[in-house]
Parts: sequence; C-alpha cells; structure tokens
Amino acid sequence: MNIEDWFGLRILQLDADEALGQEWITHEGPADIARVRNPAISARGALRAIGFTSKPAWITWVSEVYPHPGDHVERLGASERWAVRAGQRAVHDNGVAFAVTAPLTAVGLDSFLEVYTEQVAQMRFGVPFAALERDNLLAGRDNYCLLAAIADGALIGGCLCRWDAVRRCLTIRFTATKMDSRRSRLVRPMYMKAIALAAEFGADRVSLGTDPSLYGHLAQPGLFEFKSRFGFVPVPAAVWDPAASEDEADLVLFGNQLSQPTLLVGYEPAGFAPITCDTPLQLARWAQLTIVGDVGDGSVKPYDAEFLTSLRRLGPVAQRARALSHGS
Repeated sequence: MNIEDWFGLRILQLDADEALGQEWITHEGPADIARVRNPAISARGALRAIGFTSKPAWITWVSEVYPHPGDHVERLGASERWAVRAGQRAVHDNGVAFAVTAPLTAVGLDSFLEVYTEQVAQMRFGVPFAALERDNLLAGRDNYCLLAAIADGALIGGCLCRWDAVRRCLTIRFTATKMDSRRSRLVRPMYMKAIALAAEFGADRVSLGTDPSLYGHLAQPGLFEFKSRFGFVPVPAAVWDPAASEDEADLVLFGNQLSQPTLLVGYEPAGFAPITCDTPLQLARWAQLTIVGDVGDGSVKPYDAEFLTSLRRLGPVAQRARALSHGS
C-alpha cells in the first residue's frame, strides 16, 4: 500500500486483498484514486461491489476505412455532420492548405513540435509525449508521415501519423493546432484529410490514437465525447499492441486533481466476446462507461454511445468518499 504520483495524479496502489479489506480508507495522505493493478478475474466482482471499475489501462480508438471519406461523414450524427462540413467551409474560406511529408523529416517534425509543445503547455496536466519521443520518431521515420495544415506559409496544425503495414492501419498518434486556428474549426477537416490519407495508403482501419482509460486527468471527458461522436470506437489497447496488456481496477476518491465528471472506460462485467484486430467494430461491444461525480445539468447523454453496453453512475466524488469512510 503506497501512494504514487503519476503526472500529478495521486494513486493509492493496493493489492486486491487490501482493497477488499478497506483498511486503506484510513491511510494517511491524500489520494485521487485507489488502484489495483491486474486484478484477478475472480476478484473483480467483489471489487465492483465496493465501487471499483475494472478496465484496460489504455484504450485505442479505431474506425473502418470506407471507400470514400464522405462515407465516414454520412455515418455520423446530424450535429457532427454539420460540424465537419462547417469546418471544411471555414478551412476553405481561410485559405488553409494541407500537405503530406512522407517519410517524416527532422525539419517537418520540429515544425510540428513547436506548435505541439505550445498547445501542451496550456494544459493543466500537459505532458509533451511527442517531444519526449523525438529521437525515436526520427529513428522510425520510414513508418511516419506528417499531415500539415498550412496558412500564409506557416504550419498552423498537424497530425503525426504512423503506418502499420502488417495491421493495415494508419494511426494519428499526435495532433496539434495553434490556438488561433481553432476558431477556424481546423481539427475536424484535418482529421478528414487523415482519413482520406488512410484510404490512399490502402488501410483497412484508421486510429485516433491511444488514451488512458480514465478521462479526467491527462485526457479530459470532452475528448471521449469528441472521438465517439466522430465515429470512432475504443478497444483495449492490447488488441493492437500486446505490450499494452495491463489491466487495472480504479476507484475515484477525491476530485481536486480530477475533472467533474471523471469517466472510466471499463469492461462489461457480464463478459463479452473476444476482440481481435479483425473483429468488425460494430461487434466490439465490451465497454461499460462509469461516470463519477457531477455532470453539469445532470444529463449523461453527451457520453452515451452505441458501442457502450451500459452506463454506470456513481455519486459526487465527495459523497462517495464519505460513504466509503462509513463502511457503506
């Protein structure tokens, strides 16, 4: 039993017996979440009964690649279709052009990183992962390309993409836009260009990258909402990368380091069919969403999605912590 700091998130690490014994409730020192790493399948029901959510540590967002990029748009909801088309009009009206550099070059990467690090610096818990990986990205440059958005001769946004020829998947690993460019609705048109690029590569799938399965810290709930509305489906990251096979069971305690609400993308407790890289995404129904804390006007509709088996609500974080401290 100990507290670890993970990019500002205070995690009380427990084993399953400690978690179920609940003696950790009186552990000295503040923690934002309690976590059991790789809990045994046999312990997950009991952990769930006291509020834990068993989940993959990381999830990867994936979509089919359709014959024409417009087919992707037609599969979106009405409001999202409008947002995509409004963004495309704004990009056209503002004279934004898109260019692809493949393979990746040091000059192109550094131009992207300048915008990227500026964007990350605005985040409360921003970590410049792409900048930290610069040397590795250049070492693997033959598998990477840069999709750049250009206005007045300068890069105002971009997507750093990785091509996986074995899985026939183009992954948008990192995205960045200049603050001013967001007013011109750049992100959706840029992603649509990346989807078109995936089709040109002959990809079967396109990915919006990998996130922690907890939204409320490094990744925010709005990112979950955006990716799901944009037609992407999350799968456990281990489906695409066996090295990312760690599971965890989390219980949100106090909310001062987390957003309200906090989302946890967990395994459906009743079980689900195995998922592989070849599983049709409409059949990849493995996830139950746990929503912890206050939800603005009380509506959970923004977070509901067809790929979810169900939604689970837990009360405001402070109330949940008080209930646990009284053994309820």
